Amino acid sequence: TPQPWINVISNEAFGFHVAAEGAAFTWGRNSRDYQLTPWTNDPVINRPGEAIFIRDMDSGAVLSPYAALSRRKSVQFETRHGLGYSVFKSVQDGLEIEVGQTVHRTAPVKYLRLTLNNTTSEARSLKIYGYAEWVLGNNRPKTAPFILSHQDETTGAVLSTNPYSIDYSGRTAFLAASDMPSGFTASRREFLGQGGSIYAPKAVIDGGVLSGSVEADGDACAAIVVDVTLEAGA
Repeated sequence: TPQPWINVISNEAFGFHVAAEGAAFTWGRNSRDYQLTPWTNDPVINRPGEAIFIRDMDSGAVLSPYAALSRRKSVQFETRHGLGYSVFKSVQDGLEIEVGQTVHRTAPVKYLRLTLNNTTSEARSLKIYGYAEWVLGNNRPKTAPFILSHQDETTGAVLSTNPYSIDYSGRTAFLAASDMPSGFTASRREFLGQGGSIYAPKAVIDGGVLSGSVEADGDACAAIVVDVTLEAGA
């Protein structure tokens, strides 16, 4: 679309914006004062602060369900905005990729359902990366030095809080998957890499092991990776 075409999805106390290109912004309680992930408010670039990446471990190809994170001009991305949901579809390198997004009716939880269909005649070894760039306030440069993170060993979820927030110090943000992640990091610097960007994160391009770092380095995020083996036709 000529400018970002955005769906607003929320319950009474929690929600998110998501554009047709896949760039999203999530908030809790107050969309101005307690942003979980950044809102760029830029109608031209609309840089994403949340991401999903799929890395093919055999070919090294990096795919994303979202046009905002893809540099593949040949791929056709389809977006459907509905009442309370948005769905993103594409076909890339023999994979049918679909992501549905919504929120819980009452709880402060955003759901993303990723569906992959291997249309090739060979098994695929994939790494699925989920990423969220934390704000936990209304100004990331101000809140970033104070965000603390840890991992829940039972679920593998990465949890983060801003204990120095005057109004929201008791709240915790989390990123989790239905399967136990094989790795995680709470460092944006590690995930994106030195001089890297959300459009080409070093950790995804390299396909290596995430360090499991929860050190407070002033550049917090939540990134998890799930290993998937997808048989032919599965």
